[in-house]
Amino acid sequence: MGEFSDISIGQYITFGKYHHAGTQDTWFKSGLNIVWHMNPVYTRIPGYHFLSENKYKGGELVAIAPDYSPSCVHADQYVPIRAATDAALALGMCRAILENGLEDRAFIKTQTDLPLLVRDDTRRFLRASDLEDRPSEEAFYIWDTNDSLVKAPQDTLKLGALEPDLDAVRDVPLKDGRRVRVRTVFSILVVTLRDDYSPERVREITGLHPDVVETLAKKVATRRTNILAGLNTPKVFHGDLIERSMCLLLALTGNWGRPGSGIGSWGVMPDPGVPYGYGGKGGGSEALARRLIRKPNPTEEELAIRASMIQAKLYSPTVPPFFFWYFHCGYKKVWDAIPPDEMGLPRRVSEYVDEALGAGWWEGFVRPDPSVEPKVLFIMGNNPLRRMRGGTRTMLEELWPKLRKVITVDVRWSTSALYSDLVLPAAFFYEKEQFHSLTSNEVRFWAYGQKAIDPVGDSRSEWRIVNGLARAIAQRASERGLTTYHVPHGVTPERCKAVLGRALSLPDALRPLLGARRRFNEIPDVLTMQGKYVEDDVEQALKDMVERCKDEGLFEPDESLEKIRERGFVKYHGLGTSVQARNIATEVQANDSVTALLLHTRDHIPYPTPTGRAQFYIDHPWFLESGEALPAHKAPPRQGGNYAFRMDSGHLRWSIHGSTVANELMVQTHRGEPFIFVNELDAQHKGVADGDRIRVFNDYGEFIVQAKLSALPARGQLIIYHAWDPHQHTGWRGYDHIIPGLIKPLHLAGGYGHFNYWVSNWQPQQVDRHISVDFESVK
Repeated sequence: MGEFSDISIGQYITFGKYHHAGTQDTWFKSGLNIVWHMNPVYTRIPGYHFLSENKYKGGELVAIAPDYSPSCVHADQYVPIRAATDAALALGMCRAILENGLEDRAFIKTQTDLPLLVRDDTRRFLRASDLEDRPSEEAFYIWDTNDSLVKAPQDTLKLGALEPDLDAVRDVPLKDGRRVRVRTVFSILVVTLRDDYSPERVREITGLHPDVVETLAKKVATRRTNILAGLNTPKVFHGDLIERSMCLLLALTGNWGRPGSGIGSWGVMPDPGVPYGYGGKGGGSEALARRLIRKPNPTEEELAIRASMIQAKLYSPTVPPFFFWYFHCGYKKVWDAIPPDEMGLPRRVSEYVDEALGAGWWEGFVRPDPSVEPKVLFIMGNNPLRRMRGGTRTMLEELWPKLRKVITVDVRWSTSALYSDLVLPAAFFYEKEQFHSLTSNEVRFWAYGQKAIDPVGDSRSEWRIVNGLARAIAQRASERGLTTYHVPHGVTPERCKAVLGRALSLPDALRPLLGARRRFNEIPDVLTMQGKYVEDDVEQALKDMVERCKDEGLFEPDESLEKIRERGFVKYHGLGTSVQARNIATEVQANDSVTALLLHTRDHIPYPTPTGRAQFYIDHPWFLESGEALPAHKAPPRQGGNYAFRMDSGHLRWSIHGSTVANELMVQTHRGEPFIFVNELDAQHKGVADGDRIRVFNDYGEFIVQAKLSALPARGQLIIYHAWDPHQHTGWRGYDHIIPGLIKPLHLAGGYGHFNYWVSNWQPQQVDRHISVDFESVK
């Protein structure tokens, strides 16, 4: 079991991807760095110097946040916005840019969907299917300044002699003889910004003076601007709208795809040998993807993404955890208790789930099936009773009683381990030889972890643990006379027919790895690649990893494991051909920063969205129904009930998630125990002194924590930085205990271009910011 909440879903909606961060040294090339939903003083400690040094060359640093975070201390300008109103600020800035004629029209016309035409009657894009028989659904239209209707180019962003009229409103004939009025997305946007985001309205929402909004807008429009948007927005209920609004601000000003500009979430550059990561260099999945994409000359990135979607549907063992939460962990009841109008949506969560499943959008991903009650929970690389919002409440009450056995593999006694029947102790980072996964291209270096000491006590590396389990399973099956087992995600002719349109049979060589019916006695050999890799020595596996990275162009041709081990790291030479590498859409120069999205802006390569452009108008029926076709501001739901205070979170400074937060040495950097920041004036009003124990509570429960008084939180705001394990709190109840863990059900939408699941991409995720609470002193 594993999950994460770091998908920048608003960027995914806009660009068709979110793995597109550049390197941190691009911050040094900016004219304006905006720290927005990030606290880099805490979370980007090694790279923060690029922000401060940027000031020496005339750059400016602006921090936008409701609290005066440590990053605000070093900013040239602090913008004290009301929490969760960032979309209104960004859209107010967009209005100011357009009203002052500061938009970059050339960038808008080539890079975005704003020139495309939308029908007034259906509010959907004008498509070739409206005008022609048997056309492509992915062909769209612009109105040229020569007063003609023209199909937008599909295989390039170059317009050639075409000159789109951004303000066009025209009547066009349909294939059935009717005439309908159409208008550009740009013209719809102009009216929306004018009517909904006036300076007075933005001030009412955000608390910011119109002069602040207009001044900041002019800075963005006239400088090379970079938005440092961290992984806070994915944890805000309407964080997707916030991200889409930020992207729109950058689009209007031409601010991505060049050094020192853009917005990034995080980028992944996996080992090319990682299964289901799509290693590129052709292959069966790419060939199948080429046949299934209904557009001419799809890009390499589009083929890679579609291949990953095919792999996910055909045989991926990973599925979105949402359906497990919903059907087996008790969250359906929790989420449906929140009224639709509180979420700013027309329907309850369960209604969206029913429609999504009925439409077949998530066919094959609902595992375990709702009718199959889970009996064994195997936890590895995860701590769900901390990670899951409401885990110590909902999961312990709803899931744990169903389970016969809970097994945890961990390097420490996490809360999940303490609630397990069996705990297999894993070796810590310095007790095993390994590459640390290159999870981000923000830095050019892949760290190598060399073993300093042998594993302590009974602990073993995960590789040894899994090998031991594989042998034990095979032996136990033999003793019981069992030969084969069924794999729900295995490949069958019927599954191929459903996914690919034709029935295919697996070659015998792939049956042990991908088949639906597999043999117990083959498990150890599949794991070790027929004995190529041995349990007690990872040397060969590490050498093969280096060779794969060289073959893919990630490492220099003369690189070797011996050199990396001596050096302690390796600098990546290229991006490789994995789908995640293609998402960055750039090239790597030996002695320069890496600028994401360069291939789109410089080489005019289309984006992996239905329109082939950065897409701000989403005409999926759910988005139209909910008023989110364009970026918009919506207030967050009051998760937890109607209380006067809100609880927010972020990353602790001196910890790596939860892996070291309970370490006796590290915890001394945080008062020796969990604490929560409380505004000094709020604490005074409540009779709370610094260091007092307080009870934080709402409709879902309560937890006890030490109060740390500070002037940094806004009035009415409590801040508890994340990763404290529940067992560190009184009664083993941490701050997650009172969070409902709501998801935004629009992220279950499917049947729409890039709105399809592939590993670590499009799917709902739990949110945990802006939780309604109250507090009182515990005497």
